[in-house]
Amino acid sequence: MIVQDVYGELQTLSYPLTLDFNVTRNTMGGIQEADFTVFNVGENKRKLLAKNTVDFSPNNIRSIYCFAGYGPNPPLLFQGQVLTCNSVREEGSPEWQTNFACQDPGLLPVKSVSLAVTPGMTKRQAVEKLIGLMNQEGLSTVKLGVIGSLFDSQPNFLRSISFNGSFLQILNQLTGGNLSGGNMFFENQTLNLMQLNEAFSDSSFDTLSLTEGGILGYPYFEQTWIFAN
Repeated sequence: MIVQDVYGELQTLSYPLTLDFNVTRNTMGGIQEADFTVFNVGENKRKLLAKNTVDFSPNNIRSIYCFAGYGPNPPLLFQGQVLTCNSVREEGSPEWQTNFACQDPGLLPVKSVSLAVTPGMTKRQAVEKLIGLMNQEGLSTVKLGVIGSLFDSQPNFLRSISFNGSFLQILNQLTGGNLSGGNMFFENQTLNLMQLNEAFSDSSFDTLSLTEGGILGYPYFEQTWIFAN
């Protein structure tokens, strides 16, 4: 795990360590969330990593990268930003617990901006312009990932339009979604634009394996959902 501290320096929490985590990803919504608990972090690092308020100012944005799995080069599990970080030692326990509350990419709804689109622009170009504005404000480092055919086809705008609101509100308007869902989702600070009837097509995806992937029990699916421990 790599985390920015109060001074913006990168702190590494590496193996051997005990880590408890929960990552919530929802392909029907905008913001992904994660909670991490690392046991027995040293006192100096606990002080450097402490963040006791959800501070949205650009100079207090702290990135976090968590790699987890088996083997010498575990895959990236989560990339995002730390909302809060605190360390506690529960009554009767000799162990310190350092708790991180995180979002990916987070911080999108916090600033009101204006986005102007011109005739002939595609929705992809409009979203790229919006991402440029967001990254200039120092609120995130989002990049564009998979683009569906609707957003990357013929010009979507036949006249000039001005969008006003938070980054997330404008993004949902551009993608035809709303604040509870829409045709976009984030994963590890990558924005993907896809309609609900589209799917990834990529042979580079990892294969779920009982023998090599560390899966506990057989996965099962319900309609379009796959469940695996």
